[in-house]
Amino acid sequence: MLKKYFKGIVFPLLLVFISSFSFAQLAPIQKWNEFSGDSLQGFNTTEMLNAADKENLDINARNAFLYNQKRHFIYLKYNFYNYKNAINDGLYSFSGTPAFRYLGYQPPLINVAPCVNEGFESGNINGWTASTGTNLNACNYPPTPIPVTFPNPSFITTSVTPFVDPVFTVIIPPSPLGGSVVAKISDQFTANANVSKIQQTFPVTSTNFLYKFAYIANMSVGNHTCCGGNSLPYFSVKVRDQLGNLLVCPNFTFNSPAQPVVACPGSTNTAWSPNQIVNISGNNVLAARSNGWQQCAIDLTAFIGTNITVEVFASDCAPTGHWAYVYFDSNCDVINFNVATPSGSVDIPAPNYTVTPIGVCGQNATITAQAGLGPYNWNGPPGSGITNATTQAIVAGTVGQYTLSMFPPGACFPINRFFNLTFAPPTSVTASPTVICSGGGSATLTATGALNYTWNPSGSNTTSIVVNPTVTTVYTLSSQSGTCLGTNTLQLNVSPSPTVSVSNTGTFCSGANATLSASGANTFTWNPGALTSSQIIVSPTVSTVYTVSGTNSVGCIGTTTTNLTLIAAPQITAVVISPASGSVCSGSPISLIGTGAFASNYTWTPGNISGAFVTFTPAATTVYTVVGANANGCLGFTVTPTITVDPGPSLTLTPSSPSICIGGTSTITATSTVATTYTWNPGAINNSFAVVSPTVTTNYTVLGKDPNGCISTTTVQQFVFNNPTITISPSSP
Repeated sequence: MLKKYFKGIVFPLLLVFISSFSFAQLAPIQKWNEFSGDSLQGFNTTEMLNAADKENLDINARNAFLYNQKRHFIYLKYNFYNYKNAINDGLYSFSGTPAFRYLGYQPPLINVAPCVNEGFESGNINGWTASTGTNLNACNYPPTPIPVTFPNPSFITTSVTPFVDPVFTVIIPPSPLGGSVVAKISDQFTANANVSKIQQTFPVTSTNFLYKFAYIANMSVGNHTCCGGNSLPYFSVKVRDQLGNLLVCPNFTFNSPAQPVVACPGSTNTAWSPNQIVNISGNNVLAARSNGWQQCAIDLTAFIGTNITVEVFASDCAPTGHWAYVYFDSNCDVINFNVATPSGSVDIPAPNYTVTPIGVCGQNATITAQAGLGPYNWNGPPGSGITNATTQAIVAGTVGQYTLSMFPPGACFPINRFFNLTFAPPTSVTASPTVICSGGGSATLTATGALNYTWNPSGSNTTSIVVNPTVTTVYTLSSQSGTCLGTNTLQLNVSPSPTVSVSNTGTFCSGANATLSASGANTFTWNPGALTSSQIIVSPTVSTVYTVSGTNSVGCIGTTTTNLTLIAAPQITAVVISPASGSVCSGSPISLIGTGAFASNYTWTPGNISGAFVTFTPAATTVYTVVGANANGCLGFTVTPTITVDPGPSLTLTPSSPSICIGGTSTITATSTVATTYTWNPGAINNSFAVVSPTVTTNYTVLGKDPNGCISTTTVQQFVFNNPTITISPSSP
């Protein structure tokens, strides 16, 4: 008993039928019922025979059906399938007899992009799905439940053209649809009742609403009936809508030529080459092949905005005596028409049933239908002279509706298009300039090529008008020359003025540079100064308002201003506190103080010492500089008077005799240009000279003082030598 589980919303996605199940490899006819009893334990033969009776199967189809159901039962029972079965997907479960129903139609995988690899140019079947089953009746929908992994020589392969067909030994040229790769559906010559199927589901849009396919069919010739258990090999292309409904039209199907010819209901005519004898494994077989590539087209205009599924089948005959394989290519395209006049031509896509070509006043228009969709049938309005024209192109010179019916092979209904042909004056419209600026810009619109004009908006009937819209506006020009009417449009773009902004604005210090940067436009002009870069460096001596004008790519101007406020630097004074004279002896300190209105921080150099009050001990005459900063960081500086350092008098000591003997004397004289007093050590002598009589070598130092009281010292060494010791000895006692 079938139990259907409800999951949120019941989708009619999986339909389970009790009908003929099918497989890739069908055992010989004489072995319908050769299964072990253990393997079929639980199989409900009575139910399956009742199902066969409901299908009104003949004896051969009935036997094949029973065999397939048994084989399917065993495959499920022993988990021989390598794909996820529909009955295990959570939507259905079975109780009692194990599941041995089959899926007649399985919901497809929908491609996101329209038509993926429809021409197999990737060298594989990406975008397609492949499956296989068994031909039980060529007039019924063939179940193909077993997925096929690409490549599989028994079911689906691809080849690069040109190549030689191994059965008919003829060259298979490139497909007329373009590209170099084609698919081969079904195996080459094994007659085992196999049905091979590929399918693709894709969204139909205005860019792919014409599905074209081409094929070369290769079939062995039989003498079977078209339907039932003895059905012929066949090739079929079918279409389903997005709900999974199989469409009656289009339905492209044909069988192999029969001997004698048997009329198969619903078959599509195809062009065959003469039958020929081919050798299959040493046996001569009567076979037929298509007379080269055959092209067909399916108009999907009615399905734009929805998904459709294309299914392609190639099948052997049901009794396993005759085979079929097909070379196949396809292409997603559009229906285009070309409208040509002496002034030029244009291709017009026709995703809708009504087309509105426009010819040039005073000239005939040649309307050419797309190749490959014939035979064609044209009919024009009264006076056009076009009635049941069968040419691909017509020459039309009369205003009105033209009807085209196209009957490509396999089409159960004609592809119809309705052309509402009009003729317009050769009018052109120009604008000068083509872009204006908001806030007062204007443009002149000028029309040529016709006799009468009407502008909208405006209502003017002149050949040119001056307009000044505040926003981008589309202007429509209606033109007329006699009975010819035309319409032209022109868009006048209104560009807003650029919004210019300036950075680094505000205050700056007197004597410093300020950097201003503008953005928001393509070019800039600054005033005062007439500077023309996006960034400028200025040094105004007073607070100044700067104006910058920015121009965008279409010449529109935006302006802004910025105010630079000048902050005065503090006035700094440096004062010597002690000594007030600013002169010191070497090694003596000097004290300084910095003052200034609004200054809060002071830095002195040399020395890099911070503070308003500082003390230095200069080693030489020095000029000190003090820098003061206010709260805005502006700096003022000044220098001190020269701090003079007196190193003391320069002294020179000169002994009268650099060396003396013990008991001798030497006069050491001190000389200086500025010293006023001298003090000797040792000796504590205060003269400019000293008379010394040392008994050993001695260093004498003199300290000299100049009028400023600064002192200096120098030293000289007085050498002393021992007197000689004389010894007198008699020559004899």
